[in-house]
Formats: sequence, C-alpha cells, structure tokens
Amino acid sequence: MFSFYRAVWWVAACCCLQACSSDPCTDYTADEEPKRSTQYNVTANSTLLCDLGLSTGWYRFTSAAGGEIPTTCPPQFACGTHEPMWLNGTHPVVEDGEVDRTVCVHHLDQSGSDCCGLQVNIRVRNCSGFYVYYLTSPPGCDMAYCAGTETPCPAGTTSSNSDFTPGCFTPNNPAVTTNTAAVIVPVLCIVFMLLFLGGGLILYKGKRYGHERSVHVSPSPVRRKYSVPTIDE
Repeated sequence: MFSFYRAVWWVAACCCLQACSSDPCTDYTADEEPKRSTQYNVTANSTLLCDLGLSTGWYRFTSAAGGEIPTTCPPQFACGTHEPMWLNGTHPVVEDGEVDRTVCVHHLDQSGSDCCGLQVNIRVRNCSGFYVYYLTSPPGCDMAYCAGTETPCPAGTTSSNSDFTPGCFTPNNPAVTTNTAAVIVPVLCIVFMLLFLGGGLILYKGKRYGHERSVHVSPSPVRRKYSVPTIDE
C-alpha cells in the first residue's frame, strides 16, 4: 500500500514539474482568425465570433492582421463580434516575465454602452518578438478577444504582409521581355553557316576552274604544205 501511494505521489510530482517547467513562448495554441482585427466590422450577414467556452491556456495570435490585443477600447461590432474585448493596461517587456492583466469587455446593457462593463483576468508574456496570452472564457456571447489592427487588401491588390494592410498595391502586369541572346545566337549561327557554305562553294569552284585550265591541251598547230616550183632549164 505504501508503494502505491508513493508511486501516485511521484506521478503527481512529475506532472506538476512538467506543467511548471513548460515554456509558454513555445508551448501555446496558435489562433489564426483575421476577423479579430479592430478594423473588421461585422455586417448584417456576418457570423459573429464568440469565445464563450474557450479552453483556458496560453494563446498566440498569428494572423497577418496582427498579434497584439489592443490597449484601447474598440467600438462595438468591431473585431468580428458584438462586444469586443481589449487589454486595459500595457504590454510587458521581456524582463517582466509573466504579468497579470485585465481585459475589458465593451458591454452593452440596459444602461447603455460601457467600454469596461465586464472584466476578465488574464496573464501576458513578452516572448521577444511576439506576445502570448493566458486566456479564459468570457462570461457570455457574443464576446471575443480582439487582436491586431490590419485588414485584407482590397480585391486586385497585394502586399508583402500576406495580402494584408499596410502597403497594399496594384501589381503591374509583367512586361513581355525578349531574351536577346536567345534570338541573336541562332541568327549568328545561321549567318556563319551560310558564309561557311558560300565560302566553301566559291573555293570549290575556284579549284575546279584552275584544274580544268591546267589539264587543257592546246591544239597542235596546223602545218601547211608548200610546193616548191621547179625551174626548167
């Protein structure tokens, strides 16, 4: 019996040690939802984001819209939801380690709109280049954490930020270029070939003409016979 309890104690200790030693800068859940941007406003046909029931844990926002929870109150119906959630405080520096922060919900009730009508406690860590957040479920729907400030580029434009703002531009149609070497080299080859063949033909004809002259036999001169007249004595 003692061995059984000791084994249970060791298992619990190992699990606790593993949980305590895990690094949230490498052990997190990536959230790629671009609608969390403060510039994404819902429309009548939009499906609202709702983080109710979100599993408690470390999260990193990896969308091209941006990876930081905003520190100012977004308007209602921003961030792809009805009641956006924002960070009521500052982001830590690397040396701060994990810090406690408060997230406010831009809540709407019978008394009106309140930028911090509801609050949720979270933790934040600066991972030297990005932030991770220890998030918990909000108290209701439709409430969702905001992240980032960028939006997709308009149709027909692009950018170096995965087709998100900033820096959207209309790409120019690539000009049709001609490879000069690919054109000149074959032409030169044809010209040299013609010159070579033409020169060879001229040389061949010249040699043949000279040979014919060297073997030509001049006709023998015609010898004429003359009769010598006789003189009578």
